[in-house]
Amino acid sequence: MQAIRFFLGLILLAITAASSPAQLPTDKPEQPPIIQPKVFSGDGWAIVAPDNWTPFVQARTPVTLYLIGDFRPGIPPVDGNLSVLKAGLTVEHRPKETFKAKLDRDVLELKTSPAFKLLQDPKLEDVTLPDGSAGKLLSTEFIRKENGRLSIQSKVYCASTDGGVLVATSFITCRRPGREFIKAMGLPEMLAKSVLSLATNSEKVDAATLVPVYEKLDRHAAPAIAQTRHANELLNDNKYEQAEPIFRDAIKAFDCLPAAHNGLAWALLHNKQAGHDKLDEALREANLAVTQSESLDYTALDTLALAQERLGDRNKAKETIERALKLAPTDPDLLAHQKSLAR
Repeated sequence: MQAIRFFLGLILLAITAASSPAQLPTDKPEQPPIIQPKVFSGDGWAIVAPDNWTPFVQARTPVTLYLIGDFRPGIPPVDGNLSVLKAGLTVEHRPKETFKAKLDRDVLELKTSPAFKLLQDPKLEDVTLPDGSAGKLLSTEFIRKENGRLSIQSKVYCASTDGGVLVATSFITCRRPGREFIKAMGLPEMLAKSVLSLATNSEKVDAATLVPVYEKLDRHAAPAIAQTRHANELLNDNKYEQAEPIFRDAIKAFDCLPAAHNGLAWALLHNKQAGHDKLDEALREANLAVTQSESLDYTALDTLALAQERLGDRNKAKETIERALKLAPTDPDLLAHQKSLAR
């Protein structure tokens, strides 16, 4: 049952990826190429963004550019807990609204809207854009209460040539436990630098200046995700010994991957030949999964409780299961585990 949990995010993924199905690797997957920056431009604006991101042609005014990063090479289809990951970049042109009015309205909405739960106060910075004009950078992290998903955004505001306002927004959404994975691969930093390339004069925008920034994006993340998904398929078939080395390869490629640490711990705990050293390792791996998911993934907590139980610390295991149940109070596996520990 534990292995089945690892694939809850993939159910949504299969729907989202209908036009571009992801394939599980049979061995080590090929590393995607480095994403290249490209200048996109329109009437009175230009910006640098990933060259392999796809424009959404049905975007409506005031959005003049909407780039989709989902399922593009270099961007994993899921986060470090195997929940669907989405990324994108937009440019808006609002000729009838001033720079200050739009910025003030957005900040107020973030702080007062019941739809959002801020994880940190919005950070506002003065910036100078490539054409020398003044702008503002707004950085935010919040939870959308309607679906519980994390949003990481960077927004740059500047005056347009017609007296209105231009707004460039980069966004990443995933489950909250996937935040550390997203940051470890460097995706928020890359997209923040992209929106900072916004300018009203296309001649002042040079994609080459962002090449070093794009090169920093960790390309090992996507292949490591593919390996983890493959290993979890093996867990689902109770092939624990076969899954173990694949989880290790994934972790070696990209360490901040809680699903791989969790999967390795689960494989070790179910290896019938496992001695005390393997149980100790399972405990370490489960603790890493919990830490990297900020103690917000109940499946990682369940694995940790099992490791604690196998090593003889039942009281600690009971405490850990209680923590997991606060996140998923009706989960049948957690309730069954809690019941078994109470005997």
